[in-house]
Amino acid sequence: MYKNYTNNVCWPDRLLPKILLIMKLTMVLLIATIMQVSATGFAQKITLKQNDISLVQLFNAIRKQTGYNVLWIGIDAGNFKRINVDFNNVPLNEVLKKSFENQPLVYEIENRTVIVTKNKRDFVNNNKDAYVDIDIRGRVVDAEGKPLPGASVKVKSIGKAVITDIDGSFQLKGIDEGAILEISFVGYVGVEIKASKDLGNIVLKLSDAKLDEIVVVGYGKQKKTNLTSAITVVNTERLENRSIPKLSTGLQGLTPGVNIRQQTGRPGYAASTFDIRGASMGTFSSNPPLVLIDGIVDDINNVNPNDVDQISILKDAAAASIYGSRSTGGVVLITTKRGSSGAPTVSFSSILGFQNRPLNNYKLLNTAEWMRANNEAAHLDGSPDVFSATDIAKYDNSTDTQFPVNSQWADWIKKSAIQQNHNINIKGGTEKLNFYGSAGYVKQGGFVANDDYRKMNFLLNLNYKATSRLEISTNVSYIKEDVTRPATGIGDTYAILRNSLMTIPTTPFRLANGDYNNATMWGNNPAYLIENGGNGLYDYDLLRMGLTAKYKIIEGLSLRYTTAANMNFSAFNNINKKIPYRNNDGVIYGYNIADVSVSESWSKSLYLNNQLMLDYNKQWKEHTLTMMAGVTSEDQRADNISASATQFPNNEIREVAGTTGTGNQISGSSSATDWSIASVIGRLNYAYKNKYLLETSLRYDGSSRFSPNRRWGLFPSVSAGWRLVEENFLRNVNFLSDLKLRASWGELGNQGTSLYPFAQNVSTAGRYAFGNSLTAVATLGAPAYLGLTWEKKKTTNIGLDFGFFKNRLSGSFDYFYDRTRGIIGSPTVPSTFGASAPVQNTYVINNRGFEFDIKWSDKIGSIKYFVGFNLSDSRDEVISLGGIGTTDSRFGNGLVQLSGSSYLHEGEARNHFYLYKTNGLFVDQNEINNHAFISSLTRPGDISFTDINGDGKLTPADMVGDKRTSTPHYFYGFNMGLEFKGFDLSAVISGVGQRWDFRNNGGTYLTGVRASLAIMQGNYDNRWTEANPNKWADQPRLTQNNWIANSYSTLVSAPNEYHLRNFAYLRVKNLQLGYTLPVAFTKGLALSKVRLNTTMENVFTLTPGYKENIDPESVLNFTSDGSAFFGQPRVISFGLSVTF
Repeated sequence: MYKNYTNNVCWPDRLLPKILLIMKLTMVLLIATIMQVSATGFAQKITLKQNDISLVQLFNAIRKQTGYNVLWIGIDAGNFKRINVDFNNVPLNEVLKKSFENQPLVYEIENRTVIVTKNKRDFVNNNKDAYVDIDIRGRVVDAEGKPLPGASVKVKSIGKAVITDIDGSFQLKGIDEGAILEISFVGYVGVEIKASKDLGNIVLKLSDAKLDEIVVVGYGKQKKTNLTSAITVVNTERLENRSIPKLSTGLQGLTPGVNIRQQTGRPGYAASTFDIRGASMGTFSSNPPLVLIDGIVDDINNVNPNDVDQISILKDAAAASIYGSRSTGGVVLITTKRGSSGAPTVSFSSILGFQNRPLNNYKLLNTAEWMRANNEAAHLDGSPDVFSATDIAKYDNSTDTQFPVNSQWADWIKKSAIQQNHNINIKGGTEKLNFYGSAGYVKQGGFVANDDYRKMNFLLNLNYKATSRLEISTNVSYIKEDVTRPATGIGDTYAILRNSLMTIPTTPFRLANGDYNNATMWGNNPAYLIENGGNGLYDYDLLRMGLTAKYKIIEGLSLRYTTAANMNFSAFNNINKKIPYRNNDGVIYGYNIADVSVSESWSKSLYLNNQLMLDYNKQWKEHTLTMMAGVTSEDQRADNISASATQFPNNEIREVAGTTGTGNQISGSSSATDWSIASVIGRLNYAYKNKYLLETSLRYDGSSRFSPNRRWGLFPSVSAGWRLVEENFLRNVNFLSDLKLRASWGELGNQGTSLYPFAQNVSTAGRYAFGNSLTAVATLGAPAYLGLTWEKKKTTNIGLDFGFFKNRLSGSFDYFYDRTRGIIGSPTVPSTFGASAPVQNTYVINNRGFEFDIKWSDKIGSIKYFVGFNLSDSRDEVISLGGIGTTDSRFGNGLVQLSGSSYLHEGEARNHFYLYKTNGLFVDQNEINNHAFISSLTRPGDISFTDINGDGKLTPADMVGDKRTSTPHYFYGFNMGLEFKGFDLSAVISGVGQRWDFRNNGGTYLTGVRASLAIMQGNYDNRWTEANPNKWADQPRLTQNNWIANSYSTLVSAPNEYHLRNFAYLRVKNLQLGYTLPVAFTKGLALSKVRLNTTMENVFTLTPGYKENIDPESVLNFTSDGSAFFGQPRVISFGLSVTF
């Protein structure tokens, strides 16, 4: 019933027939229009009588009487014979026929323009003595005389084309001697020259890439110089030849305003934080950037980095509002490489990388030191020694594996793992049909058993020019991913790793007979469980297809239809094996689980996208007008089915059907979801003298996620640009290359993540006892709020683009201000409400910030180099909590919401801390005696909590707000490179200037100074001691107390200032050295280009704000995936790329 409800409201399965009907009607109207235009043209009447008139004079008269213009293609109108004319109210078509008699000319009428070209048959016959077919040869080079392999050489009149070979040479046979050749190469200014037998060296000059660059924008393209909104184009060259399994991991440091946080280096994991201008950091409703790959909504990692041609990041509302409902987090547009005319070229690249374990720096106290530390802890606790000198001597310099001299519990984690990446692509074709195809393979090993990732990807893009009016392009992408993980039933990967590292060093890793030692404080051996306890197999198949047809109705007006689909299929199979625990005699004394269990699940989803657009562009005199209007529809359905069972005869059967169990030993479930969006969109661009620029756009969205009366939202935007560099008062400023002022305003929408928030859910999963049996019952979920509607964000942006010294120095600066109203989420409500809060429009938040990007590119002799820097930051403020909260004098005016270690307060930023203030550590007992009571177990060296309210004791009433925030600030990046005689060197550096968090939330802080578990060497070296009673020591005293029965101990403390640290960092993200073999060498091998390179990822990291071995991008608290232990590994890679 629900499906029918949503479908009836928001363009469902019946959408396609409607779209086809619209297309049919549109085509009928277009054909009628074309016929009418043609009939009108032929019906134009001419009256003219004059002798000895030239064709130029004739068409001047025609233009005055009809308004029709003439376009002479490749000819000089003054070179043809003069004629006598006598027309009285004669149709235009008859005038042209009569006038062109005995002339070597032909014509056609298109869009009120008479296009005149040579009649090739007559022209050749009349001039066969003057023009003959010749064979042409030449060489295309740059300004330094270096060859440009792959340059295009095309005969203008007939479209015949070739590309230059490895040393820039080309040949064309049987070409008219008078033909015009067009020579072009990416990044260079094209030229036209007259054909001759030996053209010698044809020199191409570098173009002004900044001004000529074409940028992908919403539903179209624009010249970068004409942009009026905040759009950043990523230099995709920085992604080449890097050992990055996922695209998102390669974008750090490359562009301002984009926060990408890689929280784990485990195989197959992608960046777990990705936001633009702080849009989704800690927001209440999920608000990630909208990513489109070749115009199709997808995940940013569902594309091979080697296939990426351009990445445009749309940041402000003027750029993103054309995408309406999901653009509040910004938009990322990715286009893949496409074919070009010319002989096919094949490129192959192979990279072999070696990952170094992030845990390599984890140093634990050796066994004897650990035992002495326990005695120190016992002394400070007021207890006797734990270990005697005899006990310690057994481990000091021991050679007996049962008395390990060092902890053995990190040794089983691999120190390195292999990573490989192989790609091949081919492109070529003709002007009529060209293609780009690629295949890739990635394999990434893990640092523990049953943890690896494999991916295969294929891409085929085709461009087909069916007629002079109809162009068709297609793209098909297929990705297959296979992931292996430790079995879900053995426990979280995080807990397994943490338990292993915390195991006391006196416990041997293996028994004397070599078997795993499972007689540990955890009751098992973590390495044994991961290796033998089973695994989970994940299989993902992702198919993306798109087709676009563009039909030119008349000059300047075209119809564009796009249909696309994403089909995702996944399968999961997990087996929890029953494995025995054996003692040193090989006798089984227990098992890890009671029975073998297997679980399986399958899911599929189908996403459909249809777009019908009209594009119009018109240029007259100093005016340029571009318009786009259309309709789009999106819908998706996802289905899932799962089953699980216990009671299997062995550890080898991993299909649920193999169970011998019955009844509740077998279970299954299924689910399905669907949603849809319908939209009407439009955009207008106007430019006067390419100096004054204006753009406005509008999108009207309807979403199935809202109730019928709240379903539709209108999202407008407007932006303007002023190219000051074109003004007369700046034209004589020689050092100024570009200067443009931009301003924009717009409104964006967010529909949230819940698919049916306006409907109250009913669950039938529960079972309750009635009488002597369990009976299925239905329960209501959280209340629903029918007034829920769009979350809306208004954005204002002011920007400046600049270039100096022929754009050797270039950059941009942007300032932005956002206000988001009606943020979608479930607010905190008191327990007296009796249920969880309904999803509703709640808070109002402001966000303001800046972005700065600057680059210097130059050349010194034979050395080309560039240096770039970017910096961005944003600051938010909670304006309103929607009336939900309490007043608290500790926070001043306004409502406040308290939640664990953080709070929200009107008038302040998000993610502030709610904690206990501290005053370092207690130095001696006298200081404790004169302090408010904390605990009877408090000793010198413990944390000195501050009694805020002065009541003589520490209670939750002493917790206060702290203005520091866990929101990252001051994102920055450096990128630099140089080239010299075939060698190239580049580096990418990224970092964050400020991010506060608690170091002891779990994660890799491990045990702190708890002596009853393994101790990190760094924690031990920086501890408080009686010999050095430093009040500001980095670590408190050692203690053996595992858990103290309140929140104010050194070990298990409530959120407090002492453990707060700034996780700012600077990371050398990528360092690459390459060498391209000389052309003279590769030419002899029939190769176009050969490049060797070595690359390092995550070279080193500086973290001045803390001392622990914690990756600054990792999750600090307990997470099941173990990301806190799998920080980003250093990867050293060696690569080879060859172009044939």
